[in-house]
Amino acid sequence: MLKKISFRLINILYFFIGTFLTSLGIVTLVQSNIGPDPWSVLHVGISLHIPLTTGKINSIIGVSLLLLYLPMKAKPNIYTIINAYFVGFFIDFINKNSFVSPPLTTSWSFVYLILGILIFGVGTGIYGSFACSSRDNLIASLAILTKQKPKITKIIFEFIIVIIGTILGGPGSIGTLLFMGSVGHVINWARKNLKLPSFEVQPSSYNEEESL
Repeated sequence: MLKKISFRLINILYFFIGTFLTSLGIVTLVQSNIGPDPWSVLHVGISLHIPLTTGKINSIIGVSLLLLYLPMKAKPNIYTIINAYFVGFFIDFINKNSFVSPPLTTSWSFVYLILGILIFGVGTGIYGSFACSSRDNLIASLAILTKQKPKITKIIFEFIIVIIGTILGGPGSIGTLLFMGSVGHVINWARKNLKLPSFEVQPSSYNEEESL
């Protein structure tokens, strides 16, 4: 019994480490100033028009998406629900404490971009062993409903997100395209090489490998 409780606590800690790293990667990508991940383009764009931080917007959208796909076939577990809120919470925590300073030169901006992709991918790969995010679960649900491959659905959906975010004033740029083309490989590597020996959790319904 004690061993089972200890293992569960380790799982929870590992999950939150992955969630925090994902948030750190997002902040690093935004600070690069050459294009963050697609959803951050939207979150930053929205933040220019309403008095909310990007972290709060991230959390609101994440939790709202849970409600959208509840009638669909993809069903969230407790880790998906927690992740929907805490990615945004950690983003605001990192920004408030200035953990990531803006790059001083263009060269450093590209370093930030690369680091952001790696950190985001590793973090997402870690928590992805427990559950996928509400955003990816929505994409999985849409793929099922439209009978399209997750890869195609993800690309189309994220391009729409980038377009909307850019129209709102979000920082969509070359870095966003580089992120979209590379982060999946980092996520898959992290899932295979950085997971705990075993997990007593419900597997996620979204396979990142199918999105590549």
